[in-house]
Amino acid sequence: MNKTCDIFISYRCSSGCEIAIMLHNEFEYLGYKVLIDSESLDIGMFDEQLCRQIDNCKDIIVVVLPNIQSGSENENSCLLQEIAYAITTNKDIVPLSLDNYQFPNVAFPVGVDNLMNYEGSEISPKWFNTFSKKQQKMLRSKRSIQDIIIKQIITIILPLIILANTFLFIHNYKKEKEIKQLEQVTTVIVSEISAGFVNSNQLIGAIQDVNLTWKEFHFNLLKTTDYNEKANQKSELSKYIDFKLYEISETTKIPNIQLTAAHEELLMKNEISIQKIKDVEVMIIDDVEQTQDYLLHIKAWINTPEIEWPSQLDEGLDKLAAMTIVKINGDIYAFNELIIDMPPKSQMLFNKFRPMMTKYTVQVDYQSTKDSLDAKQGASKIICKELLDDYSRIVGRKKIKPKVIY
Repeated sequence: MNKTCDIFISYRCSSGCEIAIMLHNEFEYLGYKVLIDSESLDIGMFDEQLCRQIDNCKDIIVVVLPNIQSGSENENSCLLQEIAYAITTNKDIVPLSLDNYQFPNVAFPVGVDNLMNYEGSEISPKWFNTFSKKQQKMLRSKRSIQDIIIKQIITIILPLIILANTFLFIHNYKKEKEIKQLEQVTTVIVSEISAGFVNSNQLIGAIQDVNLTWKEFHFNLLKTTDYNEKANQKSELSKYIDFKLYEISETTKIPNIQLTAAHEELLMKNEISIQKIKDVEVMIIDDVEQTQDYLLHIKAWINTPEIEWPSQLDEGLDKLAAMTIVKINGDIYAFNELIIDMPPKSQMLFNKFRPMMTKYTVQVDYQSTKDSLDAKQGASKIICKELLDDYSRIVGRKKIKPKVIY
């Protein structure tokens, strides 16, 4: 097999092997294609392969060490044969001697006696790198651009790639850690607020129950003229409302979201509004107060003389109940607007609360846009105002005016 190369290194195996290997490695690192006879010759006649390898090289480096002519006959024969063939084929020969070594004052065999006439150089393992770069000027061979590029990639670009990948790994690790922290914080937020909306679902149920009970009470009240019976019915309804008020105060869970400065920084970094979280918390508190006000409003009518009741009082109280329910339903649009900014894992946590929100006519929609949700909140406020105006028109009384929290 013929191997094209730039430099062929000729040396005596017993004493020049270490220097030859150093030369081989250094020149290959610099981008040259280098052959050493011990590693480059294929199976076959030694003389034929030796000549073929030298023919395929531009430069012959001869490692000249003390006692170059000593050694075994076979060892000297190989070295001298390589030198002689290189001289006869007019190769560029560069003798390299170790430190201050001088050629011996003895005659070389015919065919290699011109070796001392070639320009050479001294080498020292201590200053090896300096030597190898200086010695390049004495070679015909030029470094392989492809090899240079490859070595630059290995020595310069590859470490940069490794460094970039390291930074990327650190960045991804920090990002992944941040995502987990964000999920933990938002999971608490969603859980607290969702539980609050489950309570609001119970509020809607309480409003519907009391409104229905009022109608039954009013119907039965009109059927009797007995004062004591009327008083008893009013007392029973008043106690029922008191029970509902107590139930609301005891079972309602108000969100208690404790955010540290680090939590707030993390949320703001991920464009989750701290103010919206606080607003939704307040809305749930407002829903409780709005429901309590509705129940107290019913009690106020119980304690009002029947003669002062408007003829359409039932319709008016329907309007007031509807207004309170619309208000509670409308608040979920604000929560919807908040939750669409949450990580998917935290969003899905809300789904487990859905089965407990049977009274709601509004459901969270993850596909909604903030603009559409703002519009729905605005529409809810308009409906609430219209219902309140209808109630006021029906009852025509200012002293029993409902509390409207919006």
